[in-house]
Amino acid sequence: MVNYKSEIGFWLKMAFFPSRLLKRPDYIGNQRGYDKLIILAHARSGSNLLSSMLKSHPNILFFGELFNSVGIYFQNQSFRTLENRSKRLRDKFPICFLNRYIFRPYSSKVKYVGFKLFPEQIDQVANASGVQLLEWLKHQKDTKVILLHRKNLLASIVSFQVAYETKNWQATKEERNQVNITLPYLRANEEFERRESYLEKMRESLRGMDFYEITYEELTEEIKDSQKDILEFLGLEYHELKSNLVKQQTRNLNEVLENYEELKSQFQGSKWKKFFE
Repeated sequence: MVNYKSEIGFWLKMAFFPSRLLKRPDYIGNQRGYDKLIILAHARSGSNLLSSMLKSHPNILFFGELFNSVGIYFQNQSFRTLENRSKRLRDKFPICFLNRYIFRPYSSKVKYVGFKLFPEQIDQVANASGVQLLEWLKHQKDTKVILLHRKNLLASIVSFQVAYETKNWQATKEERNQVNITLPYLRANEEFERRESYLEKMRESLRGMDFYEITYEELTEEIKDSQKDILEFLGLEYHELKSNLVKQQTRNLNEVLENYEELKSQFQGSKWKKFFE
């Protein structure tokens, strides 16, 4: 039986934005003239790195995984108390959640407000609420998307498995993961196919939208040029983008994967052999 008093109390709480947030200078204002910015990426493709870099720009207000199935990760200290209590609103009415808590009025200094999104989260939102999130964003004329992916799919899969086993999804220099893992052939092959298919699907879905495609390799190996290109895409003046995050793995894949040689042999003759060269 529905407790209507409890339900009414919950939605009344959701109707008011915590006043303490307004203590932050960026949150004092009434302009909505900023653009929306989405990082669309697979897990372990550099989205944490790119997010932290974007946050360092004075004109960008960037959030984390707002549509993670476990919870809302604002990755913003001021919003932390909302992480648990706003989940019900997000799950039932995702667009209302975004407009109320994310795409709200800010100071004139803010030129972009955004968050990162994974492909499985798009499906989860659709299944839970019936809302096609990417389609909604597609019809927002003020939305830009950065499509981020990793050329070396094996490195991405290994990175995910290491992070999953250690429960450490971000790392500074003192927190690098040094575990070894085993990757079954069938799972590796399935992930290669799934991630390649995802990238083509996302490219197709983004047709007609203002989007910029970049790889993790470009982001980490061509640092200055990639930053300039991203900021040019956003129409912002150059500002060095900084991050305190580092690669979680500095070892070669054959040092991390205990069955590397076995996989290398199994993938010989396939289109995935390039990841073992």
